[in-house]
Amino acid sequence: MLRELLLASCNISTFPAFLRSQESLDNLGLSNNQISGAIPNWVWKKSL
Repeated sequence: MLRELLLASCNISTFPAFLRSQESLDNLGLSNNQISGAIPNWVWKKSL
């Protein structure tokens, strides 16, 4: 279980699917990546 995950500047193009199952994630850093398109609905259900 992760509390913080910082993936800045990793050339990620989609939201990592494993984030969906992280119940304790408080802080997520995805800046400076290549993610495009709509934000998945499950992201809004997280309390980040």
